[in-house]
Amino acid sequence: MQERSARAEGLLTKLVQIGQERGEFRRDVPALELAQVFRQTIFGTLLMWSLHGDTSLAERIERAMEILWMGMAPREEVTPAPVQS
Repeated sequence: MQERSARAEGLLTKLVQIGQERGEFRRDVPALELAQVFRQTIFGTLLMWSLHGDTSLAERIERAMEILWMGMAPREEVTPAPVQS
């Protein structure tokens, strides 16, 4: 389980790094940290939903992602490095 978790974390971190390079994620926080927060948010949402035993999973995930995205979205003051000729 730990090996699979580490692999998943590595893949998600790489995905976030690509998003940072493309300006789709904030760059002032390391990709690994953003990936970990993403996973913790999803797992925490699943745990809370499972404790309630209702049909609100889609709504819970959607709201969690909406709030999480506000924190992961690129910041206006972060600009790409100038390209040198």
